[in-house]
Amino acid sequence: SSIEDLGIIEVLCKDKTGTLTENRMVVKEIWGEKDQVLGWAGKVVYENGHSKIDPFDEAILNSLGSKHVQVEVLAEVPFDPLRRRNTRMIKEKDGYVLVTRGAPETVLDLCELKDRSRVEEWMVEQGRKGQRVWAVAIKKLPVTGYQLQDIEKKERGMELVGLITFEDPIKKSSVVALRMAKKMGVMVVVLTGDGLEVARSVGEQIGLVENERQVMGADRWSKLSL
Repeated sequence: SSIEDLGIIEVLCKDKTGTLTENRMVVKEIWGEKDQVLGWAGKVVYENGHSKIDPFDEAILNSLGSKHVQVEVLAEVPFDPLRRRNTRMIKEKDGYVLVTRGAPETVLDLCELKDRSRVEEWMVEQGRKGQRVWAVAIKKLPVTGYQLQDIEKKERGMELVGLITFEDPIKKSSVVALRMAKKMGVMVVVLTGDGLEVARSVGEQIGLVENERQVMGADRWSKLSL
């Protein structure tokens, strides 16, 4: 309401996280042994000394509580939009351990799985509930004869520890705002990096999506005619 030019727009494109949702993650469900999954995920929490940390890390720390322990980090590859995961080499009592967590589509490709379809079915089901899914994997390495540089080359043949789902509550004001926009003839489009199932679930909760055809990935979008 403070921007005069908004009075002439017909289509409003906006993001989802922190705009329609509260950007306040809460751990909901675990696939695998809970203590192990959260424990390994907690060893990749990025604590930079500031009071504000990543919402996913905050959710993991809240779930761990007093069980969270500091680790000796030997090397690290931070999260970035292309890799969609972050990896740490940490020192354990019996050697080095590579710990990776992030988007399951990328982490699962690094793991040796006997039944990937069963894991993916669980992921899709969580996505339909509107929950974000992270995968956690590890790989134990010997201390001797190992070079700390280029740890990305070691991200192969990893062991899947489990999956974590996060819920990001819908802002109460979102539903009201969208109703007002519709009443004023403004078409709202949500642009998100989340999976189609999550996007559809959130869209349905806020009254924006009525059928699955209203949710599309970039591959389908790019093929649309002008």
